[in-house]
Amino acid sequence: MPVEDGVCLQTQGLSVRFGGLRAVDGVDVTVREGDVLGLIGPNGSGKTTFLNLITGIYRPTAGRVMFRGDDIAGRPPHAIRARGIARTFQSNRLCWKLSLLDNLLLGLYSRQHTAWWDAVLRPSVARREIREGIEKACSLIGEFNPDLVHRCYDPVSSIPLIDRRRVEIARALISEPTMLLLDEPTAGLNPQETIELIDDIARVKESNQNISIIIIEHDMTVIARISHRVVVLNAGRKIAEGPFAEIARNEEVRKAYLGEEM
Repeated sequence: MPVEDGVCLQTQGLSVRFGGLRAVDGVDVTVREGDVLGLIGPNGSGKTTFLNLITGIYRPTAGRVMFRGDDIAGRPPHAIRARGIARTFQSNRLCWKLSLLDNLLLGLYSRQHTAWWDAVLRPSVARREIREGIEKACSLIGEFNPDLVHRCYDPVSSIPLIDRRRVEIARALISEPTMLLLDEPTAGLNPQETIELIDDIARVKESNQNISIIIIEHDMTVIARISHRVVVLNAGRKIAEGPFAEIARNEEVRKAYLGEEM
């Protein structure tokens, strides 16, 4: 099945089975260039597993993951990252003992041109790349919170949760991906912090209209505000797709969240 023009990512019959459990079952999803796609569903519906299939953490049992016309299903995560897909995780994946700056620079590994031997054989080239990376990291995190620039050498464990979330998103963005996957970016935040972080994400999208985003969220006010379209999963299958206002009225979606009795 060919991929349409203007499509950034398309899954076709994407499935994965763990023993007898079909965690993702024949899911077809299309994300166009510049889309913000909300991915919702009750706990255990397969949302994070779906992202893990896209990013190579899991190998599909069946189906394809077409990214810019290339089937990336089953490729290792570092190769998929190098192709232009970056992500955050629901649970924190920062390196606690490293500084804020070091955590950000880790996101540049797929874009680095120098290796360890360049530090010996071409030290000026290696230093220049490091300096450029530091400047890029400071500029990027300053767009989220200018105060973090002055704390860039502090351990990342010493900053508030909302700023850790900002560092995670900035670390994903620093490699200039064409697709960003956000897995519950507001998890653990209070309502005011949630608004602040979604404002940050909206600014990122506004400054880079071509970037495509898939965002998993349980907070429907977030999904309503930021997404162009919504896909709903339940028990590993896609049960609905469309604008949020339409999805909110869908009886099957309400039943999936609230149970048979409504």
